[in-house]
Amino acid sequence: WCGLATHHVSSADFDALETALRAPDASADETLARFRRAAPHSPLSERAGEIERCFSGPTLADVIGALEREDTLWAGETLATLRRMSPTALTATWALFTRGATMTLRGCLDMEFHAARRMLEAPDFREGVRAVVVDKDRRPAWSPSTLEEVGVAAIEAMVEECA
Repeated sequence: WCGLATHHVSSADFDALETALRAPDASADETLARFRRAAPHSPLSERAGEIERCFSGPTLADVIGALEREDTLWAGETLATLRRMSPTALTATWALFTRGATMTLRGCLDMEFHAARRMLEAPDFREGVRAVVVDKDRRPAWSPSTLEEVGVAAIEAMVEECA
């Protein structure tokens, strides 16, 4: 539905597909055509309008504001999820999305890989692990604790470096 994949193959067919692709005379196009199935319905398609309205703003603050104004169960749940996340990680994710909008998929994956490695070194990663895995209190003390306190310039420089 979102255009990321070209073919859908049932997971039950993966082994047979792999075997067929390894055959010496296998044609990838013909083999994929043989195993291709209709993609299942995407629940995201039902939310396309809301997603577009809420996530099309130029800044993360605009997205938060749009979710607050949307006044639907989905928007409320999405907003609650975002508010539980590390403000630094959210800001970095938004910067990656913004930068990636004009990049190839390969460029995005490379950039995100490098950014993920950098984020593993950030204090909020350790704090998230502590809150979920170690102490299991689910009450991380993010640093900084709000989106407004995040050094956006430093995040953008990190994303630029990773691109």
